[in-house]
Amino acid sequence: MANKKQLEILKKGVRAWNKWRIKNRPVIDLSGANLSGIDLGSHDVFTHLDVHHGDLSKSDFSHADLGGAVLVNTDLMDCNFQGASLSGCDLWGANLDGANLRDALLYDTD
Repeated sequence: MANKKQLEILKKGVRAWNKWRIKNRPVIDLSGANLSGIDLGSHDVFTHLDVHHGDLSKSDFSHADLGGAVLVNTDLMDCNFQGASLSGCDLWGANLDGANLRDALLYDTD
């Protein structure tokens, strides 16, 4: 189950999220969260994010660093990962139908 405080901060946008994340250095647990359509496209870091069994469909992660994220059985349909780093991510069972992976880094991605 997603950490409700983390989920609220993330929905405020990249700037608020990164300010809070740097200050608190949390374990990021957004498992099962519905973040469909969220815009997190930037050059910011979202490493070791856990959103297994979540819904991130139609979200923008262009140029974001998602290294080591756990996206097992997550709905990633129609997501924009153009130029993003997905290195070391666990995408087992994820729905990537229609996802844009152009220029995405996929080293050691499962």
